Amino acid sequence: MARITPTLLVDSHDLSREGLKHIMVGSSFRVAAAASNLSEVMDHPLGREKPALLLLCAHSRDELQAEYLVRFRDEHPQARIAVLADRYDDEDLSSVLGLGVNCYLTKSVSPENLFKSFDLLMFGEVIFPSMALTLVRREFSDAAEAVEWDEGSVFNGEGERLQGQLSSREHDILQCLVEGASNKVIARRLDITEATVKVHIKAILRKIRVSNRTQAAVWAISNTPMTQINR
Repeated sequence: MARITPTLLVDSHDLSREGLKHIMVGSSFRVAAAASNLSEVMDHPLGREKPALLLLCAHSRDELQAEYLVRFRDEHPQARIAVLADRYDDEDLSSVLGLGVNCYLTKSVSPENLFKSFDLLMFGEVIFPSMALTLVRREFSDAAEAVEWDEGSVFNGEGERLQGQLSSREHDILQCLVEGASNKVIARRLDITEATVKVHIKAILRKIRVSNRTQAAVWAISNTPMTQINR
């Protein structure tokens, strides 16, 4: 029997929201709550104790609701977050990379690929369109110029060698950094103390030769094969 994933659907357009609810009927993603605004599902119990999906449809940049997304991530550490945008936008993608969003797709994706993406998402994959890597490289270069750190260690064979120096726990924490998780969320998810998380993060930064958690997240994205779904 297929695993059923409870889903919170947020879409400010009534017609779009009802259409998504319709195509999700019969899938393994059951809409447990649908709302027009992210604030309306902030207190929903889904995602706190078991894996759930938050599907946020963004018709404009304002609907990304950064403040609510960060709060949702902190309060629902088990949930996976997907953004479904009307069209691809570099600035939108740049924003979601830092907000703990696990998946960014556009509405040109087919229903079949949409559900395949969600299935991968619930197994821990991070899903972005293929052009995201170009954006990551560009932002990485900008950051390298600003803080004078070694971009070369990311885009040559050195990255693979440095990955091999990380322990299994450090890899887990690095993935949490990619998702934008706070130390509190990481500690809760991995059942360790926040002090231990801080120690591991310091070790990660030293091993991969970066200065802060944002750089570590960019490094991880750049050195991990990224699941790519055609737009």
